[in-house]
Amino acid sequence: MQCARCGSLNKAGNDYCEDCGAPFGVECDACHHINGPASRFCGRCGAALATKGVNPDPTPQRLLRSLSTKGGERKNLTLLFADIRNSTSLIDSLGDPELAMRRLEPVLNLMKDAVHRYDGIVNKIQGDGVMALFGAPRPHEDHAVRGCLAALAMQDSVARLADPSMQIRVGLHTGEVVVQTIENSIYQTYDAAGANVHIANRMEQMADEGCIFVTRDTYIAAKQFVEVVPLGMQTIRGIAAPVEIFKLTGLLNAPASDVFRSGRRLAPLVGRTDQLAALELELANTVKGDGRVIGVVGEAGIGKSRLCFEFTEDCRRQGIRVYEGRVLAHGRATPFQPVLELLRDIFGIRVKDPVEVSRRRVIDRFAPIAASDQQLLLLLEFLGLADPLRPAPKLDPRALKVQLLDLVRTLVRARPDDTPTVVLIEDLHWIDAASEEFVEALADAVVGTATLFVVNYRPGFAAAFMQRSHYRQIVMPPLAWADANRLLREYFGEDPSLALLSRNIIERAQGNPFFLEELANATAERGDFEGERGAYRLKRGIDAIPLPPTVQAVVAARIDHLEEIAKQVLETAAVIGRLVAMSILKPVAALPNDELMEAISQLRQAELLYDLPPYDQGLLAFRHPLIQEVAYATQLRSRL
Repeated sequence: MQCARCGSLNKAGNDYCEDCGAPFGVECDACHHINGPASRFCGRCGAALATKGVNPDPTPQRLLRSLSTKGGERKNLTLLFADIRNSTSLIDSLGDPELAMRRLEPVLNLMKDAVHRYDGIVNKIQGDGVMALFGAPRPHEDHAVRGCLAALAMQDSVARLADPSMQIRVGLHTGEVVVQTIENSIYQTYDAAGANVHIANRMEQMADEGCIFVTRDTYIAAKQFVEVVPLGMQTIRGIAAPVEIFKLTGLLNAPASDVFRSGRRLAPLVGRTDQLAALELELANTVKGDGRVIGVVGEAGIGKSRLCFEFTEDCRRQGIRVYEGRVLAHGRATPFQPVLELLRDIFGIRVKDPVEVSRRRVIDRFAPIAASDQQLLLLLEFLGLADPLRPAPKLDPRALKVQLLDLVRTLVRARPDDTPTVVLIEDLHWIDAASEEFVEALADAVVGTATLFVVNYRPGFAAAFMQRSHYRQIVMPPLAWADANRLLREYFGEDPSLALLSRNIIERAQGNPFFLEELANATAERGDFEGERGAYRLKRGIDAIPLPPTVQAVVAARIDHLEEIAKQVLETAAVIGRLVAMSILKPVAALPNDELMEAISQLRQAELLYDLPPYDQGLLAFRHPLIQEVAYATQLRSRL
């Protein structure tokens, strides 16, 4: 039996992998019971189990097979190095290598556990440390965040050992590497090569014991989620240019909307008048006691969060209560993560507040609701604020789930006054099955209340509440050319030297505001401008606009979720160009016709390719220029 996480072979009948500890069954997000691989509902508590979508996460084995046939691939990912400080002297003092192994093994296991918790892979264990990759072979657009979380988890776990002689240091860097499979007579593994591997290793070697050093590239990719201390520019042996370094100190615990309150200059909200008006209309209906559920749907970067931010800020100015939660792509490591985040916001709980203060705040705010004392005790325990003198009653997982779902309904329906309320949950496409049950309960509870429940998600997500008569959907289309141009004029200015550059960026971004902004930032950071934002002048011509790593991560994750042959066909098409004639693709792809047609059908469904009219001419086009660009960029130059 082969482990889907690390690829190691295990004895038949194992419940967990002997090498990495991954369960062979399906773990319930609600009660953590391990169910059979084909189970759809938990056998212990009855909760719905996480199901695989149309494009499930590819297994490492599938990705390794793909790399074996291609000889490697260029990937933008996050590398982590960690080791035990002064381990050489510790090993020497013990004398016996077996004693040394026993001493170091618990710490190495904690390192590996932290990597696996955030879906990274440990590709090397080097005596007293590990090298890990995030973003490959499993695709994750938030690989830098996952790497930072794993580093913090390592430090926390080792600190809990309370052993002063066991101090670790960690280094992270995000950048492009060549990934490939390495085979020997015993096993097949995954490795990365390139200068960026060296930079990540140097981050670890430069870090003090108990510290985590990250480069600017990692910080920029993860800055919405992490706290750092700048350490300035430093020289790294073997690297020509100085590298900006930060010390990672913790996590930012703030709602998603705080990214728009960070003090940076926000571009005007353009091209969203109809969508904003639709939200305001539904709010007006809700204020009359006709609660609604609104789904804002659009592709990554299209502006769903920005629209919701502008709407909720306007609600706050009107005196309407707003509560927020966000589903995190890496949140599966924390059961009920979006539910906990929403409840903490409802009760005003801040992570750094003392437990006693938070507990009193919940009790005071819960009192007017007139719910049962048992529900209060269960709520406190669920939030991690249980009173040791008044513990919650012990319930089996199924009964506990029923009580908590009932509590959600009570919180919505038993408001102490008639003040309208807006509840916002962002990025529902990442949600786990257990949390989705709470969302369904919340969606049903708003009927006949003055609560407007707003969610946003990417295309392809579906939920039962979308069939309710009180559900409405708002679609976020790409920006029109004039609106995209207005955004760039606000960023660049209107100097004639910028006209060609602006047109190039607009054509590449295809109406995606996030892509527009990231392309503009990447261009400005090259130093090709004079002046300041809003009044730039181009000093010299720009041959090519670099592809920002943030954009590449979003697009590459979509591509890596494809089946192996579909991805192969997409990469072949990317070499041909933005427009792809079937008469050229067929001989170049060198696949049986039925396999090629099936792959193209999958690429159409994934909205990566589409047919150009007239449809009988056999001409395909990439849905977005950056899809073609990323699919091309990941291939080894020797194959092009």
